[in-house]
This record gives sequence, C-alpha cells and structure tokens, in this order.
Amino acid sequence: MARPRQVSDEQVIEAARAVFMEHGPKAPVSMIAGRVGLSDAALFKRFGTKQDLLLAALLPPEVPVFMSLLDAGPVPGDVREQLIEIGTTIAEALGRMIPCLSILHAAGLDHRQAFERYDVPPPIRAQRSFAAWIRAAQEQGAIGDHVDPDTVAMTVMGAMHFRTFLCGVVGAAHRGKGCVEHLPDARQYGRNVIESLWAGIAPRGGAA
Repeated sequence: MARPRQVSDEQVIEAARAVFMEHGPKAPVSMIAGRVGLSDAALFKRFGTKQDLLLAALLPPEVPVFMSLLDAGPVPGDVREQLIEIGTTIAEALGRMIPCLSILHAAGLDHRQAFERYDVPPPIRAQRSFAAWIRAAQEQGAIGDHVDPDTVAMTVMGAMHFRTFLCGVVGAAHRGKGCVEHLPDARQYGRNVIESLWAGIAPRGGAA
C-alpha cells in the first residue's frame, strides 16, 4: 500500500501562490519546495513544469467562490441584502484573483490560452449565473422587470473589477500613489455599489 502524502497538492499550491505573490513569477521552485519540505524533483513530479505550477497556483478556480450564492437563487427575505452579500463576496474574490492574473501576465503567459483550459471561463460562468439570479428575482417581483439582467450583472461585476484594477494596475505603476485609499474596504465598497444601484433596479411602486 502506498504511503499517504504528508504534503497535499493543495498545500503545495497555496505555498506556490504565496511565493509567486511575494517574489513574482521568477521565484525559484526551490523556494516553494523549501516551504513545504519537498525536493524540487518531487514538485516537478507532481506538477510537470514550473509553468504548470504557476497556472495551478494563480489561475482562478473553474467555479468562482461566490457561485454558491448565485446557484442558491434569491431566497425569501430582503433581496437587497442578498445582493449586497453577493456584491461584497465578488469584490473580495476579485481582490484575490486579479493580482494573480497580473503575475501570470508578467510571466509571459497569454491569459487567452490559459482560459482555454476551462469548459466555460469563470468570468462568463459568473456573469451568466448572476444574470440568471436577477431574472429569478424579477419573477418573484423582488427586482423591477424594467431592467436588463445581463446589464445589471455586468454593471456590478464591472464595478467590483475596476476597484481592483485601480489598485493592482494603476497603483502598482505609481507605487501605490493615487490607488484606492479614498475607497472603503472591499466589503463596504460592495455594499455601497449595490446601495447606489438599488433605486434603479428596485420594483417600481416603492417596493424594497
């Protein structure tokens, strides 16, 4: 009987993600191996190449972490608060994802080729599911039928993405100057976005 692995693949991936985030894509595999107590050869046996390890550590999961909220559909109760929870979870998830994609880009990896690994790329999967959630809320009378679900989903996701873009791209280029210091943290920002949009997407006639 084969002995169980003392270090799981997930532990290796978490260590690799931390190293690449701290030191960039040129960080040696030996640095990752040292963190988890494995040899370089053992890491290559599991993941093949350094590029494979980069992709395993930094590509977003095929099913975004906030999909469970969308797949559950709108439930009885305050839909605005449910949207706020979705928005804040998306903001936090993108805050973790975009810097990872930036490192993959710095490594010279074409994100279009990377996304070919997915049956449905995570951003498309998320947008479709979010729009379906909005449609379900419309059928329940909890969101106005005057709004377009795809547009609402893209508006919310775009707002969450741009906050991270400002910090990860613009802020990095200017060493943090003029980044997002004027914005609240991700969860408060997510709430603010939904609160700002609510008047436009709420059912007509004053329903909340």
